[in-house]
Amino acid sequence: MLYASAAFLFLFLPLALGIYMLVSERAKKYVLLSTGLLFYVLANLASPPAIPVFGAVLALTCLAGWVVARTGSRVVPLCVAVFDIAAFVVLRVLYEAPGVNFMFPLGAAIYIFASVSYLFDIRRGDCRPGSLIDTLLFLSFFPVIVAGPVVKYKDFAKYIGEAKVSIFSFAGGARLFMTGFIETVAVAGVTGEAYKTIIELSGHSINIVLGILAAALALLSAFFTIAGWTDMGAGISMMFGIMIPRDCGFAPGALTPLGHFNRIFRGLSGWLDDYLIFPLSRVLKLRGKPAESLGVFLQVVLMSLWIRTTPAMLIAASVVACAAALLKLTRADEAIEQKRYLRPLGWLLTTVIMSVFWSAATLGGADELVSLFGKLNLAEDFRTYYIYISLSGWEFISVAAAALLVVAPLSFYHDSILSLMPKKFRTSLEALFMLVLLFVFVFCVLYFMPQYPQYAVRVSDYFVF
Repeated sequence: MLYASAAFLFLFLPLALGIYMLVSERAKKYVLLSTGLLFYVLANLASPPAIPVFGAVLALTCLAGWVVARTGSRVVPLCVAVFDIAAFVVLRVLYEAPGVNFMFPLGAAIYIFASVSYLFDIRRGDCRPGSLIDTLLFLSFFPVIVAGPVVKYKDFAKYIGEAKVSIFSFAGGARLFMTGFIETVAVAGVTGEAYKTIIELSGHSINIVLGILAAALALLSAFFTIAGWTDMGAGISMMFGIMIPRDCGFAPGALTPLGHFNRIFRGLSGWLDDYLIFPLSRVLKLRGKPAESLGVFLQVVLMSLWIRTTPAMLIAASVVACAAALLKLTRADEAIEQKRYLRPLGWLLTTVIMSVFWSAATLGGADELVSLFGKLNLAEDFRTYYIYISLSGWEFISVAAAALLVVAPLSFYHDSILSLMPKKFRTSLEALFMLVLLFVFVFCVLYFMPQYPQYAVRVSDYFVF
């Protein structure tokens, strides 16, 4: 059971929201905690070993937090962090290893990072140690546990302390959730299927035009998948009155590779800076541009491996990280951002680089990476025309239109569009935005969601957990 499933949409979320709003303020935390634990169990019924892994991380973090709060130990947070990261790497390598039938525990990338944040924020004195309920709630907070946003404990403590359900928070959360749902189910789903169609039907020879299209589709599919899941998470949180900021900006419009990553992973970028890159720079006594360049390199590589831990991803990440670090070292990134005549060139280069990067993210080994880009040619055959016909259906065209006319303007440039309008028209325009978004959301639920196996194949399968 995930956010983009009818079991969650029509059963779990309405019941959780209804109970949460009916109980007293004192009981709301207990409802959120119980809901989070129940959600994790239901979402992992297909992979039972994920549940004890989750329980072990929760128990270890609570115990270590209790020790740190009373002794101020520096060793305990470091040891737990090393253990958590090592466990994450082992789980990811097992999941990615060919021939190994292992499912990566749902949300492990989120609750492991949350564990590290909790211990280091307490040790540094950035926030007071939470009660057992607060700690468990932070680690099991179901709106973000699937795919983020990555939230630090010191920030979460502030958000939960200011939590207040209102019509405005609920409406804003519903809008963000519907946006994320459209991004995931419609845009990412169809662009991802189109990418697979090109790769699978091209055989051993791919036309260069289709190769460029495939790379662009890989970028769009990856971005809207990540943006969709994190937007749904932030939107659910807002509906519960907890105002976690949106994690994603419009990455396809970025002018540099680092800007692309930072627009997708704002929370993860801040986590890496706070708990890894800045401490490492202090240990190595690096300052100025060398420290910034090292930070950029590590950010890009680690964010990439957070997505997938494969040889192809490591190769692509290293190349992109070197390019981003070089831009930082030479201050070329600043020039691209500041000088208008350089912005189109920066955008074009970034789009090309990141399209290749996200194509590599779909592959396993270095040989697959070489094979994909080594078979580009100018020839056309029957497979090329068959792919063109397959991609010319109304479904693909309509989703492309939705991405351009609904998702991008109404989601990523919503506030900018409203600010350009006269004040007397803003309320009417906001209502129109919401009406269009609601229409597209309902259409996606009825048309797109049943077509993908990860959501539901038939209407009768909708309520299968």
